[in-house]
Amino acid sequence: MRGVPLRDFTAEDLRITIGQNIGLEYLVPLALERLDHDPFTPGAYYPCDLLVSMLRSDVKFWQRHAKAAGAAGDDCRASNWSISNQAGYRQPDSHQSSYTGL
Repeated sequence: MRGVPLRDFTAEDLRITIGQNIGLEYLVPLALERLDHDPFTPGAYYPCDLLVSMLRSDVKFWQRHAKAAGAAGDDCRASNWSISNQAGYRQPDSHQSSYTGL
């Protein structure tokens, strides 16, 4: 994927590269943009595998980037609320992404 411009990365490209802890400073913001639109953004395997790949990435990255960690947490909560909505629960009106960049 070294020859692929970042703007052309698919969710699967992001999942693989983030999973290898490569270029997290550049790729996590791209992934968060996609996850803000759909927390269930799938890669090649299952819904949420992009989010799961991000959450399994290098803990030191998340310690250095608290805003990104908060946004990832928002996406986790959003995916949880989406599941709850299907079960008949209502999402609070206050849910908004807090991500404003690294």
